[in-house]
Amino acid sequence: MYQFPDEIRKAYESMTVPLVVYQFENEKVIPLLVSEGFCLLTGLNHEKALEMIGTSQYNLIHPDDAGKVAKVSDDFAHHRSDYDLLIRCRHQNGYHLIHAIGYWQTMPNGTELAFLTY
Repeated sequence: MYQFPDEIRKAYESMTVPLVVYQFENEKVIPLLVSEGFCLLTGLNHEKALEMIGTSQYNLIHPDDAGKVAKVSDDFAHHRSDYDLLIRCRHQNGYHLIHAIGYWQTMPNGTELAFLTY
């Protein structure tokens, strides 16, 4: 699994832009880090946000959008399409429309990571 240098990890985690960085390995999507902006968006701390993404992120997505998210995510993970998606996510006061955009970044050691902003 990719390891960010400490100063880069801290910089990404402190960003106010909602960001999640993922690694796709052995047909599994592994969240590596979340930004402060993502924590503010979800109302969770960094640890809980990573746990939620890794185990139950579909619980926050409107049931009518879950299939679309799964398809776009699979296509993106296999480099068949871009990640550009409007979805409804549950928040404390109901569902909010979220625009998610993702791109691939090749790291210095050749590892490809997915950066998704919300």
